[in-house]
Amino acid sequence: MVSQNIMPDPPINFEEHPNQSLAFDHMVVTKHYQHLLALAFAVKEINENHQILPNITLGFHIYDSYFKPRWTYQTTMELLSTQNRFIPNYQCGIQNKMGSVIGGLYSEISLCMATILGIYKVPQFTYGSVPVHNERAEPLSFYQMVPNESHVYAGFLRLLLHFRWTWVGVFAKDDDNGERFVRTILEMFLKRDICLAFLERVKANQVNSLFDEFEWLQRTHHGVMNSSANAVIFYGESMTMLRWLLFIPNLIGLTTKPKGKVWLMTAQMELTSLMYQRGWDIQTIHGALSFTIHSGELPGFQNFLQMRSPFLSKEDGFLKDFWEQAFGCIFPNPMANNNAEETCTGEEKLKDIPGDFFEMRITGQSYSIYNAAYAVAHALHAMLSQGTKIQAMMNIGRLNLQHHQPWQLPPWLLQEKAGGEGFLLLRLHPVSRREDFKPTGYFQAGDLMIGGMTSQMLLPAFQSNFDGHPHHSITGEPLVVTKHYQHLLALAFAVKEINENHQILPNFTLGFHIYDSYFKPRWTYRATMELLSTQNQFTPNYQCGIQNKMRSVIGGLYSEISLYMATILGIYKLPQESYVERMVCPMDGGSLL
Repeated sequence: MVSQNIMPDPPINFEEHPNQSLAFDHMVVTKHYQHLLALAFAVKEINENHQILPNITLGFHIYDSYFKPRWTYQTTMELLSTQNRFIPNYQCGIQNKMGSVIGGLYSEISLCMATILGIYKVPQFTYGSVPVHNERAEPLSFYQMVPNESHVYAGFLRLLLHFRWTWVGVFAKDDDNGERFVRTILEMFLKRDICLAFLERVKANQVNSLFDEFEWLQRTHHGVMNSSANAVIFYGESMTMLRWLLFIPNLIGLTTKPKGKVWLMTAQMELTSLMYQRGWDIQTIHGALSFTIHSGELPGFQNFLQMRSPFLSKEDGFLKDFWEQAFGCIFPNPMANNNAEETCTGEEKLKDIPGDFFEMRITGQSYSIYNAAYAVAHALHAMLSQGTKIQAMMNIGRLNLQHHQPWQLPPWLLQEKAGGEGFLLLRLHPVSRREDFKPTGYFQAGDLMIGGMTSQMLLPAFQSNFDGHPHHSITGEPLVVTKHYQHLLALAFAVKEINENHQILPNFTLGFHIYDSYFKPRWTYRATMELLSTQNQFTPNYQCGIQNKMRSVIGGLYSEISLYMATILGIYKLPQESYVERMVCPMDGGSLL
């Protein structure tokens, strides 16, 4: 998934047909074109290397997010559908099964993709900003190909202390990532006597709203340039807003030379120009300091770039738009009068494009994509060669690979360390469970059944140390809240007394199932479904053969656990008896007594 084309949203004023309200066509972030070429080059190398996946070929589909959530959801489902047919959840006839997805230059895009990919347990490699994720929610399968941002925060601190800049300004993106950044650096800076001259929130980049933000840009430019702070930190992913901010003097006819500022930028920001910024002076950011993402020279990559041709690369749906906007020309169109425009010949050379539009040297983000492709290839190779020699397996290797499940790939990614030189693979959101782990149960049969949920065992966190198979990476044994054991004994004792009292439910016996929530949302959901499944079989919604039907559930030592349980129990109209204080319950939740 790449972010290359910017599609403007026309304002809806109900005065003209929507098709007539577009002020301009879509624009291409031409510098991002190298990102998809890095994936294509990596796959080409892997398929030509007979030491990796012999007799197996890798393929790829690349789609554009258009910097918008709605298109991100659409294209993510395209990746998971039958080729050339948008039929989500229908995989019959799929010959080329999706194993993983590389994408997410921007944190919002990564989270939108994870919403869909998490359902299918498809791992996602991110090569841009790290999304802020609620740790209490369901873990998401992110594999981070860039260093943790905490190193960047520490880098800013060391840089400011080195130059003795103790009075600085900050621009931060107005989202969860920006909030995390501000909260972290404020604590770090104050401890070292570094103070903020100003703090400005920058809205997400929306091309069609830039004119609406003109007043804010003008006011902010005046405030920044008249501030006594010489160093200004700009935290974000897109340079578009910064370029506009520095271009304000040209728009308002300001002739006085502004006071110089040193701009400090994160590694995710690249010097990027859009089509309409071709004539803008880039000297306005001369002297800026920026962190960078590690990259290395790839033999043959520049030759691969130079071979791109709009007339030879027919399978590349991105190339034509890139070519026209990068070179400022258009391809002949018999249906339109293009006499006034310069015609693209196809003989133009990528090396002649300015660096803010396209680079011939591989960028850090492209290098991360290249590494991610190799990580997947090495993991698939390890999966195929498990337990026997690779030569013996190649007769059935293709069949085995086609039957692998996406969730089987992550263990091999951790075990193989992704292979190759210079790889950096960090697990961002580790899953705190093992595939072979089952909920602990306490069971007694009966004609009628009562479900019980206790909170007793504390599972240690999963550690991604790349030293062994994930099933053996649990550090330490589970911790038990021993005092809570009496809770389940109280239920067992009550059921025993009821069954011995022939005045209550004569000729019937009560039974019970008790499971542990492990103090975690995911296991609470899992254990609740266990209570509703056929005995000893985890088959939700399948009740054929159930002799001991569940009548009610007692559980919820903590209010969060009760609410998680109610999410499932409410679907089946099953009452829950909670033994904690009264809590606020969602309107559509289950019954809490």
